[in-house]
Amino acid sequence: MRKWYTQERVCEVLRRCEQSGINTWQFHYSERSMLDLQAYRAVGGSLQWILLGDGPMLANLDLIPQAARLNPIGILHHGGATDQRFRAGEMDKVREFLKRVRASGVMAGLSAHNPAVIEFVESRGWDIDFYMTSFYQVTRTREELLKQLDAVPLGEVFLEEDPARMCKVVRQTRKTCLGFKILAAGRRSDTREMVDRAFQFAFDHIKPQDCVIVGMYPRHRDEVRENTERVTRLLGTKSVVS
Repeated sequence: MRKWYTQERVCEVLRRCEQSGINTWQFHYSERSMLDLQAYRAVGGSLQWILLGDGPMLANLDLIPQAARLNPIGILHHGGATDQRFRAGEMDKVREFLKRVRASGVMAGLSAHNPAVIEFVESRGWDIDFYMTSFYQVTRTREELLKQLDAVPLGEVFLEEDPARMCKVVRQTRKTCLGFKILAAGRRSDTREMVDRAFQFAFDHIKPQDCVIVGMYPRHRDEVRENTERVTRLLGTKSVVS
């Protein structure tokens, strides 16, 4: 996938998204991704974008205002790091990151896989604008899995009950939520019917102002067209966060 997604193809797919009615691009912070953004803009790309603060940005908060000057909708604290810091009792680091985002002049967001993180932040009234909410809690530790399942499966664990748990928290907050991993990282995409059901579940269980984030790899099929047509059919709208 990484080999196929050259910078030229990234720009081609993003322009295809624009033409299909998608209006927003969400991606992780990295040197490569920021170069892709600049290349896309250089050819006239106009998608809005949301930045997930990852890797170097978590270690160097001075990168936040640099990215903010390029006018993203908002910058979020990475979900995997959020869950780790929540478990370690280091939410002060998360809050400092969000304060720096707020000071940069763009919207501040928090990503998480664990619904308890959202409940923690909501109960304390943190000054943030939106959440990214994973439908599957893939960040459980070995000890947490043993306690919950009495076993430790190999690889990432996707539990059927997880989407309902996160969606309950999504509906309880007034803040906009961007649901991700709605297809369980591809595990719910074997057939078009499975994909339809996953999208429909998401739309039925999030709030009217909420969105979904869906990764696309249109090497073998026109996934851009398929997804925009799917959303149009299920919701009667052409707007989706990609």
